[in-house]
Amino acid sequence: MGERRSRSFRGALPAIRFSLGAIFAGAPLESVGIVLLGLLASQFSIAGSWVQALIIDTAVKALQGGATLWVFAMPLSLQLALAFVQHIHSWMASASGSLLNLKVGNALGLKAVGKTAALDLAALEDHRLQDSLMMADFSAAVASALPTTLIEVLKGFVALLVTALLLWRFDYRVAVLTILACLPSLWSNLTLGNTSYQVELAKQPETRKKLYLGSLFRSPLTAQEIKVYGLRDYLLGKYSKVQTALTDLERSMVGKRNVVTFATSAVSSLAYLVALLLVIRGILGGRITIGQLTFYSSLVIQAQGLLNRIAYLTGSLFEISLRVDQFVSVLALTPAVTWPKTDTRISSAPRVEFRGVSFRYASGQKDALAGLNLSLAPGERLAIVGENGAGKSTLAKLLLRFHDPTEGQILVDGADLKSLDLEGYWQGVGYLPQDFTRYEMTARENIAFGQVASLNDTESLLRAADASGIRGRVESFPEGLETVLGTMFEGGHQLSPGEWQRLALSRVFLRTTPLLVMDEPTSSIDPHQEAEILNHILELSSGRTAVIISHRMALARVADRVVVLESGRVAEEGTHDQLMALRGVYHHLFTSQAQWYA
Repeated sequence: MGERRSRSFRGALPAIRFSLGAIFAGAPLESVGIVLLGLLASQFSIAGSWVQALIIDTAVKALQGGATLWVFAMPLSLQLALAFVQHIHSWMASASGSLLNLKVGNALGLKAVGKTAALDLAALEDHRLQDSLMMADFSAAVASALPTTLIEVLKGFVALLVTALLLWRFDYRVAVLTILACLPSLWSNLTLGNTSYQVELAKQPETRKKLYLGSLFRSPLTAQEIKVYGLRDYLLGKYSKVQTALTDLERSMVGKRNVVTFATSAVSSLAYLVALLLVIRGILGGRITIGQLTFYSSLVIQAQGLLNRIAYLTGSLFEISLRVDQFVSVLALTPAVTWPKTDTRISSAPRVEFRGVSFRYASGQKDALAGLNLSLAPGERLAIVGENGAGKSTLAKLLLRFHDPTEGQILVDGADLKSLDLEGYWQGVGYLPQDFTRYEMTARENIAFGQVASLNDTESLLRAADASGIRGRVESFPEGLETVLGTMFEGGHQLSPGEWQRLALSRVFLRTTPLLVMDEPTSSIDPHQEAEILNHILELSSGRTAVIISHRMALARVADRVVVLESGRVAEEGTHDQLMALRGVYHHLFTSQAQWYA
């Protein structure tokens, strides 16, 4: 995705067809209206030139025959009527175009977000996909603006056709020269459009870096370290380097554009000059009046402007098609993890088994899990401990089927996890990830996202908040559960890391599911409240199959069984007392941590 390849105008047609389909599907009435308005507008310039010629010829006749001002009544009335129609048209076209762009942009934006939401974790961890997703965000706005571009092209072609016919009627050589004069400009814009396509692709990774570095300065969380560690100048230096790289890419495009534009403009101008000389010969030979000289001269000049604009817009379609291509490619993505739609759900505490499970991340150099064999009895509470990088969080992700094993299989009640309806399976899982989400929304939503159906069940939400130890804090806010949290939006209340984690725990406590997967559930919580929360975790997990991952050994003590992972394999397993008696890896981890509490 995002590969560099040469592009022709013909190659842009699928993207344009897609955009047109989206436009007419999203706003059919507005689409028809803006097309009709565009066709009407295409004749305004020609009509204006004709009225101007009529006024000039009327003036000449008046001077020659001594006529009064009344002879100008008809041409001036036409001029006034034309101005009035143009004014009304401008208002209607602006309103229709804005509404059309808004409706289509909203529809396409929703499609892009919906597709992104449907992708699996493996896809979202791919940096190439992130480039395409970033371009897809821009593409919705670009694709929605396509009606304006295409209508301008249509207006230009219709006006050019009428202009060419009128010039042909006067002198076919003038019409031919006028058309030929645009060919160099058309060629240059097509060439520049192709170059622009390559430059846009090359800029994607650097643009994402620029956005990321800029976000570091805007985030209150990262701003803390930047200030204390004195990282401002260093990060600004990196930001400047990225800007320089983007500028160099753009400079190459600007240089080529200037050279090509100068050369083609010189050729085109010469052809237009010859066409104007032929028109001037017409009045010298007595074939046309002064007004007609003005009319045909203005047609030649208008044709030059029309052809240059058509050529420019044609080149612009390359950039539009590039972005729309990215949008279409995102819509065409399919998740690597798929499942049958059987509506099967976990109804009771399941038996879970890992059989020879190995897994390696796409960017990894070694297996995160290597031939893992592990089983959980129904209703068993299993604590997973080990050093960083031992594979603990990877085990949780595989159990949630965010990834599929490279080798081996995971069984739930004897059925391969790949054979289960994942949406039904997830409804039976209570999950707290290590990197839990801080939803900068209301406290009510932060808790209720554990079970959206309970959004208006205030009593259940407060019970869950009470179990996680955050109820008092929530009730202290002026708006209680309706308080917006975080600092991103006006009126938001910031929480400490531990308070955010207790909110995340509330989501798990709200969710009465037969399978629990909790990754570092108390990592940000102080020891004073940890004991209380451990009691709630014990109560919550009673009668359920639970996998609890932690560096905090207190959690291991409340589990029915402890498994120690080391380099993606089971190094030790047993109860706390059994593992302490072994005086192995677990004993070392426990005593190393316990000495600081002694």
